[in-house]
Amino acid sequence: MRLTDISLDWLLPGAVLLVGVMAAVTVVARGKRAAGKAAPDDNWERSEDRRRRKEALYATASYVLLFCCAAVAA
Repeated sequence: MRLTDISLDWLLPGAVLLVGVMAAVTVVARGKRAAGKAAPDDNWERSEDRRRRKEALYATASYVLLFCCAAVAA
């Protein structure tokens, strides 16, 4: 068995997963940093903005999981 005999079908899903994890870590780190600077009198617009960002993060993670599962199934 040689190194060239190994199938590289896992490479694309692995790369997508790695990019997704890195993006999630970046978003969480930015959120924690911003939360430390937040004023105590949080208003409705800021809470809506946080909710939208959280929904975007969950949507991105769900699509990454969907495409990884599709790549494994293919």
